[in-house]
Amino acid sequence: MYYTYAHYTADKSRLFYIGKGKNKRMYQKSGRSNHWKSIVANNGLHIELLAKWKTEEEAFEHEKFLIECFKPLTKLCNLTDGGEGISGYVVPQEILHKWSKKPHNTGKQWSEEVRQKLRNAQIGIPRGPQTEEHSVKIAKALKGKPKSPKHIAKMSEKAKQQSKVLLTCPNCGHQNYGPNIFRWHFDNCKEKQWNLT
Repeated sequence: MYYTYAHYTADKSRLFYIGKGKNKRMYQKSGRSNHWKSIVANNGLHIELLAKWKTEEEAFEHEKFLIECFKPLTKLCNLTDGGEGISGYVVPQEILHKWSKKPHNTGKQWSEEVRQKLRNAQIGIPRGPQTEEHSVKIAKALKGKPKSPKHIAKMSEKAKQQSKVLLTCPNCGHQNYGPNIFRWHFDNCKEKQWNLT
């Protein structure tokens, strides 16, 4: 049995891949593009079976039709327009051996000359705090946007680290751990209004 399937982000807010397969292909993470892997790593994965087909040709045609329909509506990470590939194809051992012998860039050391060129190319590029207008635009763009599990985990870890730091309010001398002290102290401290000098 062949089928067509869809991959969504874990919160189901975005369709990012349409595929055709059989057996357990729609659950496999191997043999995917780097773009697909990046989306899944940052947003998680939700899988839906769309339709079942008796022949591979029917599944291919449906895959092509779906990609054509959804491409204008959402940013798919499909590398082709569908209708390609051979189910169950196994790469011959001699080809796998050739691939294993090809040089890779892993651990490559850049020469000092190349490093200097990279440094020089960055000189003069403005960086640093953005303007207030830019900050407002970013805030509006991010408002209401669901955060990925990875992002939430990072925020949680940062909060845990901050909770171990003892802070002292410069206005009243109150001490407490973590970022919650800023709610009632520092710039929001009641004592601050009396320290006008």
